[in-house]
Amino acid sequence: MPDQVRHDGVCEVGFVTTSKFKECNMNPTIWQGRDRLILDGSMGLSLKSKGVEVPTDIWSAHALMAAPDVVRELHADYIRAGADIITTNNYSCTPYYLKRRGIEDRMEELTTLSTRLAREAVEQSGSNTLIAGALPPLGGSYDPGDVQDAATSNPINRRIAKALTDDIDLVICETMSSIAEARMTAEAAAETGKPVWLALTLTDDDSATLRSGETLADTVAAMKGLEIDAWLFNCCTPDAITAGIKTLKTLTDSPIGAYANAFNPVPEGWTLEEGGITYDEILGVDAYETHAKAWQDLGASIIGGCCGIGPDHIHRVSGMAAQE
Repeated sequence: MPDQVRHDGVCEVGFVTTSKFKECNMNPTIWQGRDRLILDGSMGLSLKSKGVEVPTDIWSAHALMAAPDVVRELHADYIRAGADIITTNNYSCTPYYLKRRGIEDRMEELTTLSTRLAREAVEQSGSNTLIAGALPPLGGSYDPGDVQDAATSNPINRRIAKALTDDIDLVICETMSSIAEARMTAEAAAETGKPVWLALTLTDDDSATLRSGETLADTVAAMKGLEIDAWLFNCCTPDAITAGIKTLKTLTDSPIGAYANAFNPVPEGWTLEEGGITYDEILGVDAYETHAKAWQDLGASIIGGCCGIGPDHIHRVSGMAAQE
């Protein structure tokens, strides 16, 4: 492919080579000469499809304790599906969730186990798949009003980050619903010395705003002084992400990524642990590929899936990228 960079400085998907990494803010350690990256998909629903109990309060933590071999197997499924990056299965390994079962003292143990299982899956595959260590919300997902202050959040974020660090290649701050949450989590991620990816969750409409109502322009400005290697959207509808990419690409020249939910739009105030949300029955593999192509055409160079998106979706998206 020929070298090509947009005049506005945003990397043109499919036209970036190693010589353009610095200009386009693409970390060569992560990108390794590639012009796009494929993420994995969900763990919860996919684990459930493999017969693992997925309680709504500690779904990923429960799988680590009850079925670690299946967690490793699912990571391997995503690697075979074509994921360039798999994410550690530690989303619910926070005091907010673990204290419900009286096991908050196992946070570091379970977080470290999640990295080990991911690393074992990579090593057993013989691939060069990378591992993203997840820094999740410390309160309820989708609930910007549940974000704790820095004095409470910072020590917990640092503990999780430290437990992740040895076996990961980058840190991804996932499902950030407000500027305050994103800033505190990204600061802890930066202390690891690993590349930092920041994944924001948007309201399920075309407003391109965080679930807190804050704008993307204000969010990008608030991260000044932090080295964000990539900006992503996750855990919201595909249409919300499309609107987000259109706005975000005018605000940054860093890589942009997308990994959507298969949920129907969630009611205001709903959180993941409540359960009971319905899935979009028409968001099958073909429909998800259509959204992924749209994101790619808009400039996204990192594509994967979130809740309800499984290995079959990722296989299709990976094949889409390989055909170009």
